[in-house]
Parts: sequence; structure tokens; C-alpha cells
Amino acid sequence: MSFWVDPTLDVYAINIPNMIIQPFVENAFLHGLMHKKTGGQLSIRLAAAEQADSLVCTIEDNGVGRKRAAALNQWRQNHTSKGISITEKRLQLTSQLLHKKPVEYQIEDLYASDGAAMGTKIILYIPYSDK
Repeated sequence: MSFWVDPTLDVYAINIPNMIIQPFVENAFLHGLMHKKTGGQLSIRLAAAEQADSLVCTIEDNGVGRKRAAALNQWRQNHTSKGISITEKRLQLTSQLLHKKPVEYQIEDLYASDGAAMGTKIILYIPYSDK
């Protein structure tokens, strides 16, 4: 696992709301890396956005990918995953409570040149000022 923080960030001035990053990191472990036999890697990067009023948090794993993880978890037929929907509600509430722009995110499936799944990348845009 690697963790990198942009040296230009004032880490003492930026507050990341509780439980914003954690669900995505947990999903990387439970769905992407758990099914990988060896060589699992997770990277978390924090950097300033170009607009300078948001934090960009990138969570990237080299797991089996979302499609493969879903296929491997089909035996859990009675289970409906609610992690992303709960996280989306938490993001909406956080934005409303803090009177800031919304916390936005993207999910990107990573593939090798031959089309094989190479993991997942999550990019979170977390506002930290009222600019």
C-alpha cells in the first residue's frame, strides 16, 4: 500500500469529512484485492485540484476489476450491495451541511492493452473552501 500527499497541501488547514474516503478503500480491499492471489497493491493520493478549492483523492488498486469481482460474488444471490448508494447519500448530506459544492467522484475500470482487467481507480473531488 502506498500513500502520497502533495507537499503543496496545507494538511493542517484541510478537513476531510468522516467516512468519505473509507468506503472506497474498503471496496478496493473487499472486491478488488481480496480475489487477487498475489501482488495486490493499493495507492491513495491526495493533491490539490486545479481550481485550488478542492482536494483530489485518488484511490487505485490493481485488483481483479469490478466485472470479475461481481462474477465471483454471484454466489451471494440474496445480498444487495448498498455501499455506493449509502456513500452517495453521505456525500450529499456532507455537501448540504457544509454549504459547499458537492463532493463528486468518478469510477474508472482499468484495463491492460489486451483488454484484461487491471483494477479500479476512484477519483474524489472534495471541496475544502467556499471559493
